[in-house]
Amino acid sequence: MTHLTILQRFFYTKIYDIMIDNFHVTVWYRGKRSYITPYFEKVKLKEVIVQTFKNQKIHHLLGDVDLIFHGKDLILNIEGLEEKVKKLNEYQKLGPFAGHVEQDNVNESKDIIHLHLPQLERTLVASHPLGFMIADDMIIQKMPIILSHAIIHEMTHLWHLRKNESLRIRTKNRRRLKRFFRNTTALSRDFEQILLHNASIKNEKQLLRYIREVHLTIRMFFLNLENGFAIEGIANFMYFYSKDDYDYQRIMAWAKEGTKELVKTFQVILSIYEDIDIYLQKHDQDKLNVMYKAVLSLIQSPYKIGAAIPATLFEHGYTLEEIASYDAISLIKEYEKVCVMHKKAPLVGYSPKAEFAISDYLCRLNSIRRRLSKQKT
Repeated sequence: MTHLTILQRFFYTKIYDIMIDNFHVTVWYRGKRSYITPYFEKVKLKEVIVQTFKNQKIHHLLGDVDLIFHGKDLILNIEGLEEKVKKLNEYQKLGPFAGHVEQDNVNESKDIIHLHLPQLERTLVASHPLGFMIADDMIIQKMPIILSHAIIHEMTHLWHLRKNESLRIRTKNRRRLKRFFRNTTALSRDFEQILLHNASIKNEKQLLRYIREVHLTIRMFFLNLENGFAIEGIANFMYFYSKDDYDYQRIMAWAKEGTKELVKTFQVILSIYEDIDIYLQKHDQDKLNVMYKAVLSLIQSPYKIGAAIPATLFEHGYTLEEIASYDAISLIKEYEKVCVMHKKAPLVGYSPKAEFAISDYLCRLNSIRRRLSKQKT
């Protein structure tokens, strides 16, 4: 059984059909079987899927699923050091996300997960101090762990979206909003053009439009943090929870480090945004580059911090079902409430007591925007 449409089956090659207990996993690849099968055999994909689905801690997440793998010219399949280095350099231009689910199909229980092998390889090789000297051995050794993490992470997204109607609606609305921006104002392209490519400013009206585009982009990334803390937080937590060496304190230490990075990053963004009109007019490329990288780095914050929210609630008696039932804002507020009850400082939240106070930073962002608008009118 597969959830793919007839059209989708035309684009993908079926590699494996795996039955695990009562679950049916179908593995697909966008490309030739002869290319990817040896790769999957090296990283023991079949064994990874079976072991992951037999983990009793995550049985509540599971169901029939299609796993679609993407990626060609993979490092593990390339001969020669020079060619491998060239491919890794190309990887750096890829987006940050290694997987996603087809969210529009969730209501119909069509569970389809897409996993992107180049991003997974990049994470492994780029993070290793010896780089390509042991790249192949490292990928063969570490990729099974990464694949298991990715499968649990994306399965959690599907389970979470099924359990939480408000989160499902909000996620779909965000997708529509992003599609609207892409089709009408090309928001992300404008943001890059303005900050990185010295877009010329001919008059005050154009300057105001550029300031508005920068503000909208920062605000969009900022508001995505709320949803990210909930969605990515629970997905990352479920991976940590699934492991035999689950350690609440380790999760909290990692999240605390991520919170410090987030506070520092947003302070940098606000300090540059405060005088963005001047930097734009002067084409101060150093400042504009710093802002661009800082805004994009916000994408990673929910992955580092979010797991602390469900982990804290779970530590204090909440069930996984209860945690998954909250929408993003309510989940953060519930986490704050538990922290206050147990005399802990929340890492993120809406009150001034949080290390990253969402309301405070949003007010500061909007305040700068109003001041800049008044100066130019």
